[in-house]
Formats: sequence, C-alpha cells, structure tokens
Amino acid sequence: GRSAVKVVQVTRGLRASQVSGYASARLPTEADPPQVATTLVELITEENLASDRYLVALSTDETFLRRLSFPFSAQRKIAQVIGFEMEPGLPLPLDEVQVDFIKAEARQDGTHGVLAAAFPKGVLEPWLSALQEVGIEPEVVDLDGSGLIFLARELKEQLPERLVILDVGHSKTNLLYQKQGKDTYLRSLTIGCDHLARNVAEVLGISVEEAVGKVVSIGLAEEATSAEHISLKAALMSEVELLAREIELSLMAAQVQDGESWPELILLSGGGSLIKGLAKALGETLKIQALNLLDLENQGVLKQLGNQITDPPLFSVAAGLAFRGTSR
Repeated sequence: GRSAVKVVQVTRGLRASQVSGYASARLPTEADPPQVATTLVELITEENLASDRYLVALSTDETFLRRLSFPFSAQRKIAQVIGFEMEPGLPLPLDEVQVDFIKAEARQDGTHGVLAAAFPKGVLEPWLSALQEVGIEPEVVDLDGSGLIFLARELKEQLPERLVILDVGHSKTNLLYQKQGKDTYLRSLTIGCDHLARNVAEVLGISVEEAVGKVVSIGLAEEATSAEHISLKAALMSEVELLAREIELSLMAAQVQDGESWPELILLSGGGSLIKGLAKALGETLKIQALNLLDLENQGVLKQLGNQITDPPLFSVAAGLAFRGTSR
C-alpha cells in the first residue's frame, strides 16, 4: 500500500490452510521501491515470517485495465491474441508493458468476457530489482485489487449474486464488481482515506493528522451536536457523494445499469471501512444495501487474523493474496 506494507503468512496443511502470522509496518511518505523492499524484509525478519513462496501485490492504479470479449474461451488462444487486442488503447508500445488477464463472465451472445491488465515495465522492473536486492524472489506479482477476488470467493455463501467490494485504502479505493461469482469489472478510484481527511482538515482549519482522528472516531454515525460536528459531517458527505458518483460511473462502464445487473450489496473493506457510518451513508446515497466486512457473521479465513477488531479489513487484500498462493 501507499502508507504501509502488510504481510500475511499462510501455512498449507493436508486438509486446510491457516494464517500462521501477519504484520504491518508504516512506510515513509512517497517511499520508493528500495525503501519498501527494505521495510518488507525487516518486517519479515522481525516477525519470523520467512516463507517458501512469496506473492507480491502492486498498486492497481498503476496499470491499464480493459474489459474485452472473445468468441472463444480457451486460455491458450486468449493468451495468443490478448496483447494485440490491448495495444490500440495503450499509451505505451506493447513491448513496454507486461500483459495478463483473467477470464470473466460468459455472455448471452456466446462471447466470453476477459479482464485484462497491462502493467508498465518501467514501473514493474524497479520493484522486481528492489525485491531481488533484499533476497525476495516473488513467484507471483499481482494487483492489489485481485486480493478482493479471493475475498469474494471465500465469503460467497454469505454474499448475493451481484456484488461490489470496495477496498477503501489510504490514497485510493479498489472496486471489484462480481456477478454470479464471476469477476466482471475491476477499477481503482482516486478517493481514499487521505483524500477524506484532507478535505475535512481544510473545512475545519485543522491539521490532516487531527482530521484523520476525527474522521475515524466520529465519522457519520452520530447526530451532529456542534458547529464543528456539523461541518465535519457536511465535508464527509460531500466526499461520500463524490465516491458514490465514481461507483455509478464504474458500473455504467461495466454495463450493469439495468435492474437485473445492478448490485444487490456493497461490501466495504480496508481502513476506510472503519469510518463510522460510512457504509450506511454510501448505501443510502446509492440506494443499495452497504455493509462493512466486520458486519458479516462469518468472515471466513479473515477470522484467523487474531483478536484485534480492526485487523480483518486492514489485511483483507494481503490475506486474499496469500490464500490464493496455497492453490496452484
């Protein structure tokens, strides 16, 4: 992430996999790949999290994402042509990006949807070099938004057929739309906790650090009782409306405007899900039921993340990535 590095270690057993350790460490502002890699390896050493395999997630907002469709579903055939299909919409030459994809939904017209990503090699290679310098050779490099895909699959028995998962992070929000268990749309939005706090700080004339405390501890849950509280809620609601608009535009881009495709639930994860009243306000604005991850009766594998009530939302992406690594 932009503000912290998070590690989840999973140990695979004969019948099931278990979380065997997890930890996080703050990152310096605007940390570069060598700083992040150094922080990561120090954290792994301090917390005894050295492992046999490593999977690393980079930021979804640094990649070019496309929804494509093909008249065939074979993985091999899609892999042969995916780069050529992506190329016309890329701002970089094809040889300057790393392209990959996952198969999404089968459509009524007989075509097969694909979520494709092109990650700039100029961004990717410094990360790989920095990790190699500290002795970490990742077997998989993924996008942090992909952690939400595993999360949705793990919790599928509690979730409806049409679902949006929002991972509200420090500087951005990752959005995953699923229909009937298929990963249909992925996007990174530019609104995060830092954005909310800065807006509140400007309105109230306080520091960003003070605003963060007020946003999380007071939020939108309580009835406003003072001029400052009224201003705080008004500032937050303006950001909620902006986030709701971004979600609506994302769903329009995913072509799910009709009632049969419109999501039945928005599930919030990440640090932003800890803001009191955020889920309710977002749900009322969008007229869709919205819940926090912690509202679910059974949080699946995330309930293995110790006793701290704030841990599951903060480590959900890392846990999704780690548990994905237990299956080939």
